[in-house]
Amino acid sequence: MSTLGIGAVFGVALATEFAVLYPAGSLADSRGRKAVMVPALVGLAVTIAVAGWVTTVWAMAVAMAVLGIFSGFAGVPPGAMLSDVTPEGNSGTAVGIFRFSGDLGFALGPIIAGITTNAFGFRGSFAIAALPILAALLLVLRTPETMARPSMTPSESAKSPV
Repeated sequence: MSTLGIGAVFGVALATEFAVLYPAGSLADSRGRKAVMVPALVGLAVTIAVAGWVTTVWAMAVAMAVLGIFSGFAGVPPGAMLSDVTPEGNSGTAVGIFRFSGDLGFALGPIIAGITTNAFGFRGSFAIAALPILAALLLVLRTPETMARPSMTPSESAKSPV
């Protein structure tokens, strides 16, 4: 596959992730942060592990599209959780640490992927990439829900006296 093709396939993941960010936020606000994040992390771990086994460009594009969807749904609730638990006056520091952590992952991810691909092959590197996602899932399962209360649906809100 050409360099352009590789970029296009991975661009599919970003496009589908972008497409679900708003719905993911709405669901996290109406159903709860964990209710959105837990299934998304499971789907993300499975999809990234399976992506190493695809054998055609089209199958990889589909895998990346699905990966983008799960990534979008897994990526929004942590920011909402952060805003739920951050004391007033500390939001700038909290967001700075949160962004630093995410950006560090983006910087180290390709390096780690190269190392694991050299050591364990292409398929092995995708399977290994699922491990931190599963670790995050275990942490989320042990974390209490941070949303104070589910928000009202638009029809319920219209009926509210407030």
